[in-house]
Amino acid sequence: MRILSSLPLVLAAAGCALTSEPEPIGATQESALDTYDAARGNRIADRALALWNGRPSRNLCLAGVGDTLESSGAASPAFPRLPSAVAFDDWARANPGEIARRGFARTTLPIDQIPRGSIITWRPGQCGYHAQYGHVEIVTGAMRACSDYCGAIKTGCGAPGILVPVGAGGGGGGDACAVQGDAKLHCSNGAGAPLRAEPRNGAPVVDALRTTYSWFECWAPGDRHAGGNTTWYRTVGDDRGARGWVAGSDLRTPDAFDADPSARGLARCN
Repeated sequence: MRILSSLPLVLAAAGCALTSEPEPIGATQESALDTYDAARGNRIADRALALWNGRPSRNLCLAGVGDTLESSGAASPAFPRLPSAVAFDDWARANPGEIARRGFARTTLPIDQIPRGSIITWRPGQCGYHAQYGHVEIVTGAMRACSDYCGAIKTGCGAPGILVPVGAGGGGGGDACAVQGDAKLHCSNGAGAPLRAEPRNGAPVVDALRTTYSWFECWAPGDRHAGGNTTWYRTVGDDRGARGWVAGSDLRTPDAFDADPSARGLARCN
């Protein structure tokens, strides 16, 4: 998928208004997570403020977050446009490979240490948010966050789900992934991505990728994976130096690349 440049793209993501008043704002510093991509995080947060600061809520929190991410150019491929905040949270929890592919990592942090540009999700009824739809917003700093409006991040009512922008993923429609002069694909990948003996979901794991930027020597079709296609990439693991297969959902390649890697210069494996 390509990042959309037109604004605003608003789809019906219902029921995100507050049902109680926000708690007082507290001063804080951003987290110093080793994997946090501050450039992308600031880009996302600044875009959220530019779009929504000072605006009243339309009860379309997920649409506001989607507009921010797509127009910032800092999350690629685009996140799916789902009907509600809780549907997004459920999807994110069930698809860690897709989250990594978009350049984010799920983590747990104290609320006052969540870095700028992170996506936080609140379950239905949590912190006074909608009893059916929950809430989603983007951290903009100083205990503030924006969805389709901006306000204080609530505290004292449980921990939100946290997706932090990390590594070299996203931001540029796949510029972080390219076939270079050695004829290999160099691309961002999820930390700990498993290498399997065959391009099959149930094949034995022979190694893993510990770095978040790796090379891949060729590709082949295999089982359909969480990325929604059947493209797998072959590389060498970091733990044992074993050669194996990584599902396309663990790479941050654009959908168009996964559709035909050969057309982008990557050889098909024998």
